[in-house]
Amino acid sequence: MTSDLAQLNLATPFSGLDTIAIVDGSGLSISNVGSSILDVPQCSFKLPQVLHVPKLSQHLLSVYRLCKDNNYRFICDAFGFCIQDKLTGRVLLQGLCRDGLYPPFIHPTLSTITVLLPLKESILLYWSPSKNKSLAQTF
Repeated sequence: MTSDLAQLNLATPFSGLDTIAIVDGSGLSISNVGSSILDVPQCSFKLPQVLHVPKLSQHLLSVYRLCKDNNYRFICDAFGFCIQDKLTGRVLLQGLCRDGLYPPFIHPTLSTITVLLPLKESILLYWSPSKNKSLAQTF
């Protein structure tokens, strides 16, 4: 998900009624759907279904979609995470846990942290005990 339409290739208007639910119970409107490629030094992540949500305050990446669309594995523990190609076993990206969160990298063109966020486990995965809030509350 991104608030920046320029990050999408071949964007088409979103015709559904779905919204992105946030912690306070309200919803953010989806304006467009498109594809993108996220380049990191080790590889390029193909993102075939990216939602354009203009009022989103962080660029978010679903772990579920990343793994499903690219045949990757996301592994995390209390110290860090890695993204691994399931076919070759090659580690494509890894990083350390910071303050109970798993921020993978700072994307140079977005100038913000791109966060890996699983669709149904966002509060569990991104819960920060020291801050007593989940990352989902930063929408």
